[in-house]
Amino acid sequence: MQPFLLNPKNAAVVTRQKPYGSGTFVGFMLLFSIPFLLVGCIALGFLLRDIGATQALINGDDTQATITKLRVEDHGDDTSYFVDYRFDAPINGDSRTVESSHIINQETYNTLSEGATVIVRYDPANPAVSKLSALVNWNNVLIQLAFAVMFSLFGGLALIFFVIRPWRLTKALRARGQMLPGQIINASAEKDGDGDWNLEVKYYFVSPHGVGITKTQSAIRNDLRNTAPPPANTPIVVMFADERNFTLL
Repeated sequence: MQPFLLNPKNAAVVTRQKPYGSGTFVGFMLLFSIPFLLVGCIALGFLLRDIGATQALINGDDTQATITKLRVEDHGDDTSYFVDYRFDAPINGDSRTVESSHIINQETYNTLSEGATVIVRYDPANPAVSKLSALVNWNNVLIQLAFAVMFSLFGGLALIFFVIRPWRLTKALRARGQMLPGQIINASAEKDGDGDWNLEVKYYFVSPHGVGITKTQSAIRNDLRNTAPPPANTPIVVMFADERNFTLL
């Protein structure tokens, strides 16, 4: 009886016509994880910038400012609120008028009116950096920190699980892998959320050290959509390097 192959492309590996492993999938997942890492790094850059600005404002000076304009920008699913204002601040020993603007929440927007006087806090070393005094806090920085950590963590986990681990497995199996016989304990198949036919196989084999190993692996097998899963005791082939690095062919 011919062994069942979870991945039919491994037929050439079983017949020793080609070595195990392909860098295509690892390369694809590397490209998949890079954008998350880049977004995380960019978010971290903005975070570091805003940490410096927030620290400067917390230690900054308060002064009166006049609201020159209140703006609302509607982007369909997202509405942004802005306040424009001007104030006088000492720059190089002279008092100069500084015009500034920043985003605010709707609650704050509803309490303001054009022409009204508000208290703003500015950085004495750079008066262009300013904000409504009541809004100077670490809240926005903490939100950005969570955003940066989330994307960096997601990208890092994607890199570990979908790039580094498969690469290490492939490297180990290419270097010292050997094919071992095994058998299916049970198998099941079902349609996943994308409409693909997902085949899950629980199998058993004995390592060269006499250790019995059981594991479950799955793969998309749309070619088996209209057929029954392979029955118990169907022979399989396992590519084995050690008790941590092996896979069902």
